[in-house]
Amino acid sequence: MAAAAAAPAAGTAGTVEDVGVCVVGAGVSGLSCARELVDALGWPAEDVLLLEAGDVVGGRVRSDEELCPGDVVDLGAELVHGTTTSLTRLLGRLGERLEPLFVWAQGDGGPLEEPVNGGYGLYYIGREHRLLPYNSSDAEFVHLNSTLSALSSLSPPPAHLSLLDHLVASSVPPALLALAQAGYANTLCTELSQLSLGRAVAWEHAWGEDGEDVDFRVAGGMASATRWLQRGLRIRTGAAVRVVRRAAAGVELEVEDV
Repeated sequence: MAAAAAAPAAGTAGTVEDVGVCVVGAGVSGLSCARELVDALGWPAEDVLLLEAGDVVGGRVRSDEELCPGDVVDLGAELVHGTTTSLTRLLGRLGERLEPLFVWAQGDGGPLEEPVNGGYGLYYIGREHRLLPYNSSDAEFVHLNSTLSALSSLSPPPAHLSLLDHLVASSVPPALLALAQAGYANTLCTELSQLSLGRAVAWEHAWGEDGEDVDFRVAGGMASATRWLQRGLRIRTGAAVRVVRRAAAGVELEVEDV
C-alpha cells in the first residue's frame, strides 16, 4: 500500500504530514476500515490518519444522553436488524443489551404484522391531518404496503425507473406517497424520485436475506459501537479533503480546515 500525505489546501496555511494511510471520513465505514487496518493487518495506529470534515465522529450514528435524562436517545442510526450481522456480534462482545423493537416505518422493513413488547405504531398523514395505526385496514394504506412488500419479487426491475415512478404507476395516491417518502428518506437518505427502482429492490433483498424479521434497539445507544471502533485511532475532525492526486511516493490529499 502506498504512503499518503495530507497537505493544506491551495491558498491556506498549514503543514504537510506523511502517513502510511489516510482514511477519508470517520463514519462507521471509515472507522471500520481503520480498525481493520490496525487490528487485522497490523498497521501501527499512529500511521493511520482519519480525516473527517464534520465536527463529530461516527457519521449518522449519534447518541444523546441529555435530551431524556436517565435514558439514551439515538438521533441517527436507531436500530439493529437481525441477529447474524457483524454489528450484532460486535455489540454482543461489548456486552450491550439489545431490546426487541417494534418497527413500522416503510424502508425499515415495516410495518410488522404484530407488535413487539407492547409496541405500537401510528402514521401521521400530514396532508389529511389524520392518524393511521400500523395495522389499519385503510384500503390505500394496505395497497401502499402491499406494493412495497412486493418489491423483492421484481427481478430484474426496469433500469430506467425510480421508486417514485413505480409507486405512481401502481396507483399509490399522493398522501401515501408522502408517507413512503418519509420512510425511505429516513433509511436511505434520499427522495423517491432519486432512488432507482433497482436500488430499492436490492435494499428489500438485503433487508430480508438473513431470513429474520426481528429488530433491536441498543440500550446503551448505537454510539457504543463507534466509541469502540475509534479507540486508539488518530482522527482529525474539521478536515475537509478537497483534492486527491497521485504522487511519485504514493497519494497526496489537499485538506482544508472547516
